[in-house]
Amino acid sequence: MRPGNTTRKKTRGFTLLEVLLSVTIFLLLAGGIFAAVTVSIKASSEIVRIGQETERLDALQRFLRQVFSNLSGAARLELKIRPADGRGDAVELLLWPVPESASFSQNAQPSGGLALDAMPDGSGLLTFSLANFGAELSAENRDQQLQGATWIAMLPGVRQVRWRFAAAETTGLQETWEPANGRPGLVNLEITMADGTEKHWQFLIPEILPAKEMATQP
Repeated sequence: MRPGNTTRKKTRGFTLLEVLLSVTIFLLLAGGIFAAVTVSIKASSEIVRIGQETERLDALQRFLRQVFSNLSGAARLELKIRPADGRGDAVELLLWPVPESASFSQNAQPSGGLALDAMPDGSGLLTFSLANFGAELSAENRDQQLQGATWIAMLPGVRQVRWRFAAAETTGLQETWEPANGRPGLVNLEITMADGTEKHWQFLIPEILPAKEMATQP
């Protein structure tokens, strides 16, 4: 290098192609991260939904088992279809009288009744719901009371509910049960959820022994 001469260092900048390539890579990475986060959120939401549904099913099963196992010897059951506020027909199981633990709403009365309804929700699905009614009412007044009752939603997102009954554990199941038949010995409930999951429950109703037989029990 000769004295007195100066040199200039040229700083090379990014070309347009390199900038576009960098932006494209960034967008691809950002999109991949966003997709992974979205999948993770959806998976977490599904886990929470399944957990809540399982808890609701368990709570409903425990409640029904308690009700059926404590029915008195004078208990009556009736399975019927009742129009529900113009949204469709509700599959309704009526029990009366029921244990005190099954009396919880504003319509609760001593020796009252309990309605177990698969109520249409307007979207094509059902919500398994509970309400109390006055056991001494006529059928017409009972239906009017249930129309304005405070219903407790126990299990939403139900596709189908099927009740069946048997006079005893060893007899065949039947689709209907009339109050004149008294109290069955076995109640079978099948619930199909919106996702196709099926639950099959059987509830044994303890036999009420006559006073003489109870006195001879060891």
